[in-house]
Parts: sequence; C-alpha cells; structure tokens
Amino acid sequence: EIMYDSGPAMLKRDLRTCDAFDVRDRLDELSTPMLAITGESDGLTPPWYHEHVADEVSSAEQVTIADAAHFSMIERSEQFNEAIDAFLRSR
Repeated sequence: EIMYDSGPAMLKRDLRTCDAFDVRDRLDELSTPMLAITGESDGLTPPWYHEHVADEVSSAEQVTIADAAHFSMIERSEQFNEAIDAFLRSR
C-alpha cells in the first residue's frame, strides 16, 4: 500500500536511481563488517549479487532467505531477524 500510495513518479525515480548506483568496482574499499541478506527469489537484487559482495568484501557475510523475494524482511521477517541477530551476536 505504501508503494502504491507513493505513486508511479516516485517508483520510476527510485528504480532509475537504483539502476544507476553501481559501486561493485569499489567493494575492496570496504572493511566494516556487513551482512548481505537476500531472498532466494529476489529479482531486483538477486542472490548472485549478494554472493558477489560477500566474495569481494572480506568482512562480509551473505544469507539467503528461503521462500522470499525482494521484501524478505516483510515476507519472512522471523528468518530475516534471526539472520541479523546471529550476525550481530558473532561480532
């Protein structure tokens, strides 16, 4: 509902911004611990993208949430929160 209420102009601007934002060539500059979470059926930021981040950033971990797509934090909130909790506890 929130996305629908935001209107097509906002969605178009958001998608164009996301499409233009690509810093994969700078991942080696990152040293902060990070967790790359994706849904196994995410078509916007697919698992291979998150796996690439985890491969390129030595301090990164990658988790794929089963039976979820782009909004895994909503679709599978319990699994998403468990992944974050485990990551934070490991620090």
